[in-house]
Amino acid sequence: MIGEILSVAKGISKVKTVGKVLVVASMIPDLIGEPVPYEIAKKYDSTENFFDGFAHVKFNGKWGVIDITGTEITPIKYDSIDKFNDGLARVELNEKWGIIDSTGKEITPIKYDSIDEFKNGFARVKRNKKWEIIDTTGKTITPIKYDVIGTIFENGFARVKLNGKWGIIDIKGKDISSIKYDSMGKYSKNGDYISVELNGKWGFIDKTGKEVSLIKYDSVGNFQYPNLFSRTLCEQLYSVHNFYPAIACVKLNNKWGLIAIVVEKKKLEPLQEEIDMAMEIGIDIISMYKERYKQDIIESFKGEIGEKTIPLAQEVTPIKYDFIENFEGNLAFVKLNGKWGIIQKTINSKTRLVKYDNDTKLGKLNEEKGCIISLTPMKYDLIGQFDNLSGKAPVQINGKWGLINKKGEEITPIKYDSIDNDYSYAQCTLNGKIDYIDNKGIIYDRGFWNYIERK
Repeated sequence: MIGEILSVAKGISKVKTVGKVLVVASMIPDLIGEPVPYEIAKKYDSTENFFDGFAHVKFNGKWGVIDITGTEITPIKYDSIDKFNDGLARVELNEKWGIIDSTGKEITPIKYDSIDEFKNGFARVKRNKKWEIIDTTGKTITPIKYDVIGTIFENGFARVKLNGKWGIIDIKGKDISSIKYDSMGKYSKNGDYISVELNGKWGFIDKTGKEVSLIKYDSVGNFQYPNLFSRTLCEQLYSVHNFYPAIACVKLNNKWGLIAIVVEKKKLEPLQEEIDMAMEIGIDIISMYKERYKQDIIESFKGEIGEKTIPLAQEVTPIKYDFIENFEGNLAFVKLNGKWGIIQKTINSKTRLVKYDNDTKLGKLNEEKGCIISLTPMKYDLIGQFDNLSGKAPVQINGKWGLINKKGEEITPIKYDSIDNDYSYAQCTLNGKIDYIDNKGIIYDRGFWNYIERK
C-alpha cells in the first residue's frame, strides 16, 4: 500500500493527492521493488514495480513510464522499455530503438536496429548493419560506417572493423591507427599497447597507433608489467624494473623469445675540476682514467643526456626457447631442448671517458640499459619454485635433487633423493637420512632441527 511506501520515504520534498491518496513526489531509491498503488494502477492493463522512482505501465498493448506521483513522463506508445540506468533507458517502437532520459525526452530518434548498454559514457548503436557510437546526450561520436566496434573506449580507445580490416579510434571518434590490420588482440593491462596481425604476422602498436615492434612474429603474448607494489620505495626508485616498462613473449619459427620496451639512461659527469686539481699536484689523471676504463682514445660525445625510452621494442633474448614462464620479480624459468634454466633481468652499466662541448671539456659518461642474461646453464630436468623466505629453489638432474640460490649458484651437490623446500631450512633426503640445509648450503643435523621446531 502507498502508506507502506511513505513509511520508508526519506527526504520528502513534495506531496500530491492522487484520488484520495497522498503520494511522495520525489524519486527515492527506497521505493525500488514497491508496487504501483491500486488507485494509480487500476487505469492500466499492467504495471511493473517502481525502480529508481519510476514504473513501467501498459495500456492497449503499449508501454510508458510514470513517476511515483502517477504522472506519465512518456506517452503510452512504446513496444518495450528498459529500466532506467544512470537516468537513461532504451525504448522500442515498431522494431526500432532509441533512448529516453528521466524526463521522458527522446534524446535520440527511434531509428536504430539495436542499441547496446552505455559503458564509460558511450553506447554502440546499429543501423542498416553498420555501427556507430553515441554519448549520453545522444550525440554521434563516429560515422555510422563500421562493421564491428569492440569494447567502447576501454582505456580511452575502441577497436573498429571496416571492410574486413581493423584499427583503433579515440574518444572523439578519430582514427588513431590505420584501419589495415587483419586482426587485433586485447589491450595490455594498463592499456598502453595492443597486439595486431598483418599478413599472418603479429606485432604491437601503442595507444597513439604507432607500431612499437616489428610485425614479424608468428604469435605474441600480452605485455607484462612489473609489480612495484610489493617493493620498497627505494627499490621502486632505482630498480631493474625501471629499465623494462613492459616485456612480452613472442614466437617465431616455433620458438619463443622476449621483446621489451627498453629504457636507456645516460649521465655525464664533468671531470674538469678533478683534472685541474690533479695537474696542480702533478698527477696525470687523464692517463689514470684511460687505464681504469681501458680506453686509449677519448671519443667525442654529441648525444643526448638523460633517460630515453627506445621507441621500438627490442629483442632482449634470442628467439630460441621452447617455453618461457612469466617473470617473478627479475627471474623467469625457460626451457630449451627439454632442459630448464633461469634467465634474469639486469642492468648493463658502462662508463667511458668522452670529450664534449666541441671537444673542449672532458667528462665521464655513465650509460645504463636493461638486458637479460642467463642465470643458470640450461641443464636441469626440473626446477621448483624459489622459497620466498630464504631464496632457494630445488633443481633436478637425472632423478637427483639439489638446491640453487637466486644468483643461480648450486649451494648443494645434485645428489639428494628428494627435497622438501617449504621451510627456511630445506629438508634434503639421501638414502633415508635427512639433512637440514639453509640458504648458504650449510648442513644441520636432526638435533638442530628439533631445536628450531621448539623455538
